[in-house]
Amino acid sequence: MSIGWDPKVVFKGLQPVARFGFVEVWHGRQVLPRTRAGSMGGKVFEYVYKDNDDDWGLVARRLEEAAEYFPQSASTAIEFGNAYVRMGDGPAAIRAFRRPLDQDKAPVDARMREQMQAQIRRIEAGADLSAMKPLRNPEME
Repeated sequence: MSIGWDPKVVFKGLQPVARFGFVEVWHGRQVLPRTRAGSMGGKVFEYVYKDNDDDWGLVARRLEEAAEYFPQSASTAIEFGNAYVRMGDGPAAIRAFRRPLDQDKAPVDARMREQMQAQIRRIEAGADLSAMKPLRNPEME
């Protein structure tokens, strides 16, 4: 059993319609916001790093969805905070960077923690957001 896997939730509203050995075919509509949020994070990273697109408002909206279900993800928080820095919204950037630091589901790597805390300090000190470099996301390497 994996973390977050609950067959009552995953198969809710679905009906088995066929079986071929170990393969089952189910009919219905799945509504899995946690799964969607996990996929959304990957799609956003592709949008930013592969497609080189820059609608930072869209990035922030999509990562808000991902961060709601995965507050422990420092990688999501870095991209989320970077989007708000690029949009010039310091308070929102601080909230995004703090999200994994303020949770207790999983520890944040010490280097990533320091990197995010330093960016928060720069924003709180009144740094010019338009001149601020986005944080490097070590998980993207």
